Amino acid sequence: MFLLRNPILQNIPKTNFRKNYFMDFSIVKYIKGDKIFIEGENAKTIYFIKNGEFKLTMKKNITEINGLIKYFGGRIKKERHETNLLKDNQKLQKYYDENFITNLGSVKDNDTLGLKDCILNDQYIFSAECVSTSGEIFVIQSQVIIYKFY
Repeated sequence: MFLLRNPILQNIPKTNFRKNYFMDFSIVKYIKGDKIFIEGENAKTIYFIKNGEFKLTMKKNITEINGLIKYFGGRIKKERHETNLLKDNQKLQKYYDENFITNLGSVKDNDTLGLKDCILNDQYIFSAECVSTSGEIFVIQSQVIIYKFY
């Protein structure tokens, strides 16, 4: 069984897993371009990748965004939230995407996403997007896995 090859779950006996835990997982299929989760969302789900490739990205810090505002000569009113401001202008948005999003790499089969964020009851610290033609992920709500497994 795929899930039992994951280091987090590998110590659970196969018969116990099927009987007591498997029903808590859902299978979600993704296609290229689908967002799995977005940086800053509350982390409530843990993702076990069965197949596919998923790109991880992170926004650069606000100091760099403020640098962007200064770069444009202070013509942008600082009272407006920077994210909304960047969405107002397509050219500025393209510049933002090219210069203020950091590519952290990608994850593939048997990797896990969101575990640390969920255990810490925090927000996702990066975004995940499907970059392969398709992908399949087993998902489980964090409270279920923390309650049943730990």
